[in-house]
Formats: sequence, C-alpha cells, structure tokens
Amino acid sequence: MIGKMYCEFVNSMGCEYIVREDVKVGEGKKRTFFEVHFKKENGEICCSCSRFQFRGILCRHAVTIMIRNDMEVLSETYILRRWRKDV
Repeated sequence: MIGKMYCEFVNSMGCEYIVREDVKVGEGKKRTFFEVHFKKENGEICCSCSRFQFRGILCRHAVTIMIRNDMEVLSETYILRRWRKDV
C-alpha cells in the first residue's frame, strides 16, 4: 500500500535540478531521484519521470522546481486542449 508522498529539492547545476521523492510503503519508505531541466527565460521544463509526455499533466517534481524558482505564470504549452473548458 502506498501512502504519503513527499518531494524535495536536493541539488542543482545550472538549469538541471535533482529532486528527491519519498514514498511511504507500508512501514518503510522508498526514495527515488529525478532530474528536472528548467529554463526560466522561456518557462520550459522537463522531468525524467516523463509524466507530462505520457499523461499530459505536470508532475510534482516539475512543480517543486517551478515554485523554488518563483515562477508565477504557467506557460500555455503545459495547459493542453483536453484540460480546457474554453475550446
């Protein structure tokens, strides 16, 4: 059984960030690391979990880095037509 999930920024080098995800599994926990590439100048973001590419939803790893970089506006690229009411 999977319980609480938690994401935390670990390290960065330029536009590459490492995010740690801890997932509680039963009595223990599972720790996984993801690479997130973020270009603040154009708002482009890509995570190694590929959730956006497969599901069309930004992952918590990408959102963690966007919050850390004080990004206030989400690029239209990440709001797909299928999630909008006005199309």
